[in-house]
Amino acid sequence: MSLNKLKKDELKIVAEELNLTVPEGAKIADLKKLIVNSDVYKNDKELVQSAIDYALAEIKNKRFDSETKLEFERIKLAQLQKQLELANIQKNLLQNSDIQNPSVFEIAANINVETLLKSVKTLTIPAPSRVESYNLFFQSIEKAFKIKEVPEQFKGEILLNILGERVNNLLVHVSEEELNNYSANIFYELLKPERIKIKDSQLLLVNSVFDYIVTGNLDSINETKVHCGLIRDEDLNKNLEKFWKLEEVEEPIVKNKERLICEEHYANTHFRTKEGKYVVSMPLKKEPSCLGNSKDIALKRLGSLWNRLVRDENYLNLYREFLRDYERLGHRKEVTNETEPKITYYATHHGIYRPEKSTTKLRVVFNCSSLTDNGISLNDIQYNGGGIQED
Repeated sequence: MSLNKLKKDELKIVAEELNLTVPEGAKIADLKKLIVNSDVYKNDKELVQSAIDYALAEIKNKRFDSETKLEFERIKLAQLQKQLELANIQKNLLQNSDIQNPSVFEIAANINVETLLKSVKTLTIPAPSRVESYNLFFQSIEKAFKIKEVPEQFKGEILLNILGERVNNLLVHVSEEELNNYSANIFYELLKPERIKIKDSQLLLVNSVFDYIVTGNLDSINETKVHCGLIRDEDLNKNLEKFWKLEEVEEPIVKNKERLICEEHYANTHFRTKEGKYVVSMPLKKEPSCLGNSKDIALKRLGSLWNRLVRDENYLNLYREFLRDYERLGHRKEVTNETEPKITYYATHHGIYRPEKSTTKLRVVFNCSSLTDNGISLNDIQYNGGGIQED
């Protein structure tokens, strides 16, 4: 959870997600200080990390959208320019009295190839330097040929122009049927006189019109692989030590004043419903009426959460499933009152989404440390007594 690498825009989004008031003209150092000194940063690390992740994703998406729109506008402009050039060429050819001159057709064809070449380049990825990437390159250029309706006679010339010097690195795969069509006379005409003998081997490099051909026998290699491993049992004393640590009796926990109050509150208020549910009331040390307005920040956090959910369908479906289960189990119910009660607290919630995990991909966290407009949260007015069970 490092703020050091975040830029100003990202820090500003994090501060807004944490419901912090960002002063006008705040610099990077001011934003970092504002976040680090906040109660949310000290008490809810997961919420802060979630806000940082959201800020990084938000800036990345904005940058990607901006670059995509700019590139799309460039392509549209290039297409319009090429269409205008073609229209002007056709118009000039029709008006030219030398239309029957073959050289005019040759010039027009050259201009047409250059125009098609430029338009195809805008829709094709650059010629790759690695052999593994040529498959994607040829897919993109075939798609560009189809979109631009490139005539068959121009495809080869356009392809060679785009590839440039890299055309020498391409491998031409000849089928066995085509290879069998070469007679012995033609085969030897393909060879050149240069020969290179590979030292300490039976291989010979023969020059040809296709560049050097390797011929000869490969030396057999006898390689013996030796596998070595070490298995060591742990000492018996260490195993006994681990056993006694597991079985030793823990020292009793020292109880402070708040823990004693919580235990007494638990003993006096807990009960079990007819459905078998276990109920315990909140141990409050102040009246809930001291809480301020929490609805505005809750609605803002809900909007931010929704923006994240709509970007990932799997994330959205898991969150919906969680809310349905929460309602089915009776942990939540819809409030249908037309008028809002005088004393309310809206607990914000967010998801810890880990799609790479095989078991629990989503964990929902309710943030009762979220401050109301008077600076008091629900956690501030509750006793903190630690765990109830000592085992």
